Amino acid sequence: MFGHRQGTCNEGNIMYVRNRIVTLEASPSTWVPWAIEVTSTVNAITGMGTSCWMARYGAPLGSFAFTTRAEAEADLEVGLHKVAVDGGYQALADQAVAMHAAVEDSLWTAVYGGSHRSPSRIGAVGLMTTATALVDRYPDAVRWGVEMGQLVESITQRPMAVLTSIYGPMGSLAWIAVSPDLDGHEADRDRLMGNGEYHAKMREAKDLFLPGTGHVVRSVKLA
Repeated sequence: MFGHRQGTCNEGNIMYVRNRIVTLEASPSTWVPWAIEVTSTVNAITGMGTSCWMARYGAPLGSFAFTTRAEAEADLEVGLHKVAVDGGYQALADQAVAMHAAVEDSLWTAVYGGSHRSPSRIGAVGLMTTATALVDRYPDAVRWGVEMGQLVESITQRPMAVLTSIYGPMGSLAWIAVSPDLDGHEADRDRLMGNGEYHAKMREAKDLFLPGTGHVVRSVKLA
C-alpha cells in the first residue's frame, strides 16, 4: 500500500512487504484496466498474492500501489526474476513507459500486526500513515508506534499493521489499517477523533519524528 513516495505479522514472526508505487500520466479510462491486468498477470506468474491499491487522497493522481507480502526478502527476489523474463509482463511494462510511468519500489518489515489474516476484499479502503523517526530516537519511535497500533486496534476493533522501512529514508515507519468499505472507514475515523486516549498518545510523539514527515494516503483496493 502507499507510503510517502515509498504495505503485518505475528510478533516474533518477521514478514516483508514489497511496495511498488506507479504513477501514470494517461487517461483514467486506461489506468484502472492496466493496473488490474498487471496484478492478475503478476499473480499468474508468481503465485505470491500481489494486491493493487489505487490512491484516492494523499498521492498524485494516477498513483497505484502493487503490494506483495513474503516471509523472506529472497522470496520476493524470486518473484521479481520470474516477471522480468516473462513476455506478457514485459508488454505491460512497455505500456507503462508509454504512459510516462514513474516507478518507485520500497521494502518494509513488520514489527506488529497479523500476517495470516484473510485478504481484503475488492473495494476495501486502506489507510497508510508514514513518518520518519529521528535517528537517535528510533527505538523509542518504534516502541511508540507499536503502542499506537495496539491502541488504534482497541478503539476501532480492526487489525493494525506497524512496519519499518529497510531501504529508503532511514527511520521510516508506517501504520496500515483496512476498512471493508468507506462507511467503515469513516466510522473508524470518528471513533479515533472522539477518543481522548488516542489524542493523548499522539502528544507523546513529540520529539520522536522529523518535523513535516507525517503523511497519510487513503486508497481503494482494485485487485
